[in-house]
Amino acid sequence: MSRTLLIAGSLGFVSTALGFEGTLLLAPILIFIGAPPSTAVVSSVYQMAGTSSAAALSAWRTNNLFFRLGFLLIIPGLAGSIVGMFLLIYLTANGYIELIIAIGYIMLLQTSSVLIMIENLLAIMRRRSDKTEDHGTKEGWARDVPSGLGKHVRWCAVSIVSGCLGIINALLGVGGDFILVRLLADTLRLSSSVAAIGAAALRNSLVGATVTGAHAYYHFPVDIVLGTILVVGGMLGAQLGTLVGSRLRRPEVRILLALVLMGVAGKLAFDLTVAPANLYSTSEEGSWQGG
Repeated sequence: MSRTLLIAGSLGFVSTALGFEGTLLLAPILIFIGAPPSTAVVSSVYQMAGTSSAAALSAWRTNNLFFRLGFLLIIPGLAGSIVGMFLLIYLTANGYIELIIAIGYIMLLQTSSVLIMIENLLAIMRRRSDKTEDHGTKEGWARDVPSGLGKHVRWCAVSIVSGCLGIINALLGVGGDFILVRLLADTLRLSSSVAAIGAAALRNSLVGATVTGAHAYYHFPVDIVLGTILVVGGMLGAQLGTLVGSRLRRPEVRILLALVLMGVAGKLAFDLTVAPANLYSTSEEGSWQGG
């Protein structure tokens, strides 16, 4: 359990210090240390629900939680998660779930790493040309969203993204904050990114809790002890990340993070192409215990 706590704390530290979502790396790391893919995904969803609930509560205490915006994200998110659960049941029944989880994480990790790499390389180029002092966190890949789009069109775009992320929540256990927060801040032209973070946290807390309950109802393995350890470790790491975030959130460090994401995606791709040492296993899925 100490190893699991250390992993959760490290991801919580990295996600807070560098402004990155730790759940994107949590499930692959759990798979690397021996957890079944389904257990890793459910544990990631459990942690997402716990940490997002704490973030939403913190935003509410500081009057930065807009319930109307949050619930407008929750409705399509829940609809997407229902679709994702049906896909999960179908893929599990037909034996494709492990392949889909691996391919899904490879695509997410590679896409995220490329976006982070481009964003921060451009920030370094701008800094060297003395045109701006931006450090790659205030402007990003979504900054060019047209402001002239109609209000209803922008809301529809955000709702569609929230619904698609609901499918990803159920299948892969990734919250999608790195997409949703940036989209809310840029597309809806919110006056503060804190409002976007609070709304996304409220959405992820309720969607994550719903997905976790659905996993338990459909007899997918839900390890309450493992999930609680991940939540506690993530919160502790986030507190440390808050203290040093202003010092570490630089383009060069985030480029290193992008390289780490590429490495994890490469490891998943490698595991897909290499035949396992034992083609048959007598272990029962869901019996894994975090070391």
